[in-house]
Amino acid sequence: MLGQYEQARQRCQQALRLSQEQGDRRGEAASLGNLGVILREQGDPRQALALHQKALTLAREGGDRQQEAVAQVQIGLDHLALGALSEARHWLLEGYEASRKLGLVEPAIRACEGMGLAWLQTGKLQPAKVWAGRAVEMLGVPQGEVRPTTLVERPRASSLEEVHHAPHAYYVYYRVLRAAGQTAEASIYLAMAHRSLMERAQWLQDPAWRETFLRRVPSHRAVLEAWEACEQRERGLLPGQQRVRLARSDAPLGRPLTERETVSVIWTIDAPDDRRFRNKAERRRYRLLRLLQEAADQGAAPTDEDLAAALDVSRRTILRDIAALEAAGFRIPTRRRGHFRSASPSARDAGQPSSG
Repeated sequence: MLGQYEQARQRCQQALRLSQEQGDRRGEAASLGNLGVILREQGDPRQALALHQKALTLAREGGDRQQEAVAQVQIGLDHLALGALSEARHWLLEGYEASRKLGLVEPAIRACEGMGLAWLQTGKLQPAKVWAGRAVEMLGVPQGEVRPTTLVERPRASSLEEVHHAPHAYYVYYRVLRAAGQTAEASIYLAMAHRSLMERAQWLQDPAWRETFLRRVPSHRAVLEAWEACEQRERGLLPGQQRVRLARSDAPLGRPLTERETVSVIWTIDAPDDRRFRNKAERRRYRLLRLLQEAADQGAAPTDEDLAAALDVSRRTILRDIAALEAAGFRIPTRRRGHFRSASPSARDAGQPSSG
């Protein structure tokens, strides 16, 4: 799935019409199944469920056991997306057992992922670990603590490249382990999910396609966002924060600074509270006040250029913003305006600064 949902949807609809015109029941079931997956990915699991139920009926009428197994798994995933966890587990188990008997690797893995998520959402971590671990095990990755409780022969992927959902299997197992408090082991599987995803993305030469592949496919986006959040936590940062190097507030003026005359500062570039400002200038100036106060709290004095780089604007824009804030009663000394003290006694609690 490359994230080109509308194009894929149109092609599936064309294939469906052609199959119906030719009386190709197997092709019709396959097209219904593919179209259902696209609709669920686009956020319409109820319509997806209706299509997958039709696909299941056609598969059963035609005696196609493989399509029947695939449809059962997809119906389970539709119920999972709808929050019907009991129904989801029923259909996913049916689909898993059928896929296992037929040696169908990918639908079996998807069923295990779904079962893991269904149990996770009910707070049952032990069965969630068993099922999510089983999905990873079928990719050929040995498990440490996780072992299936039943001695059944399971299909295995002969190569990771044969299974498009490898990143998601690792990601689901990461989520379960993290919920169980096994953060060190969880981070290993998140790294595996990210590496597997990026290996697939590298095959896309067009940067726009690569970005669509990574950001518009929900399961891919989830892996990427979890990885980025993990990196931020490891650096001691929260979402929206970045670490910068600024001059110390007591550093001398008029000459280049030594390393000891600078300090590492964490700046909150973006925060949820910023969303209350609809006006771009007001929002930027509110952020400017926050950056100045955070710098002061950490013993630093930013330059106009530091502020411009952080807010991704020109120095001229920063100068206009400072003038507007000073006119509104805020005292905004930066390094070039003298040794830094505090943006304003009320900078932390500033409401909506004047838009100037």
